[in-house]
Amino acid sequence: FMQLLGFAPADYVENLKINSSERRRQNAVDERRRKLLRRHNMAKTQGDREAVRKIREDIQEFEMLVDSAGITAHRI
Repeated sequence: FMQLLGFAPADYVENLKINSSERRRQNAVDERRRKLLRRHNMAKTQGDREAVRKIREDIQEFEMLVDSAGITAHRI
């Protein structure tokens, strides 16, 4: 009956909320990943070995927190 009045089914609305939340989380992970890789590339380009080492440590910490981010030594 509620659908006839233009309301979406509760299950559908709940799925939209879950998907939106997951998308926000993934966007935050992707943004952090991009920043780390950008910092790494800049340090490497500038020849700053100490910064490269520190950023790699940061990347390893990030990998432990978010195993699905996909930053590995192979990508660097």
